[in-house]
Amino acid sequence: MDIMIYQWLRLFSWGLSWWPVWALDGLARGLGVLSFSLLRIRRRMILANLGIAFPEMPMAEKVRLGAESTYHFMATAVEFVAYRHRALGRSVTLEGEGYLQAALGQKQGIYLLFGHQGNWEAMGPAISQHFAPSHVVVKQVGGQGLNRFVVDQRASQGVAVVDRTKPLSGVYNIMRVLRKNEVVLFAVDQSRPGSPLLDFFGKKAKTNTSVAQLWRRCPAPLLPSYICRLSFGRHQLVVLPPLQWEKKGDGDQNILAQTLEINQVLEQMIRACPEQYFWMHNRWK
Repeated sequence: MDIMIYQWLRLFSWGLSWWPVWALDGLARGLGVLSFSLLRIRRRMILANLGIAFPEMPMAEKVRLGAESTYHFMATAVEFVAYRHRALGRSVTLEGEGYLQAALGQKQGIYLLFGHQGNWEAMGPAISQHFAPSHVVVKQVGGQGLNRFVVDQRASQGVAVVDRTKPLSGVYNIMRVLRKNEVVLFAVDQSRPGSPLLDFFGKKAKTNTSVAQLWRRCPAPLLPSYICRLSFGRHQLVVLPPLQWEKKGDGDQNILAQTLEINQVLEQMIRACPEQYFWMHNRWK
């Protein structure tokens, strides 16, 4: 079954790759309307999350943002699947290039921190094409067939997935990437079992502390970043000034304080283009 799913997805990707941009955009918009307005998939969750993040926002504006967010998620999925023969990185303009160059000049590698906003799948290809090889730290996506397809698509765009299949292999492989002065892309807006509750948009949310824990073992420049869609297939990647962290005596408290700082920066990035954030995710469980 897994191999059939993988082969079907490859065939589907090949077929979509021949569609013109306007048709792919139309597909994404149709899927967005179908999901949010007709089938109402996760509509209640999206509106509830927007209510937490923007409590003063009128309901009509929340509905508009929810519909736009759903479209942008569908556009990201369509771009990712269809761009088999097109380089995602070529369609990305960059703001904050100097921060990347300065960080690479330190020869320690880079942690590039991001949330699920805009087409996050276009970030790695842009970095790999213009600066240094990029490696993304992610969970397995669905079953074996779907995950194999996703890994292959990322590899075709110049992005490697950090292998975490064995105990401690993730830490070892991240250290190896950093020693080569390459880039580790790390999504910072999802939790994992046992995550502490920290403030996020004024409400406690389970927050992954992995970045702060890794940084204590493998220090390297930490660059927050986000990407926004300018139009279908065109994006702007914004790299912010590096976080200024220090190792302090109380490791646990320091890790919590640093992780809270990540949440605060993530809020700022989301507010830059909230209509493109992935509000479907149940962050405030």
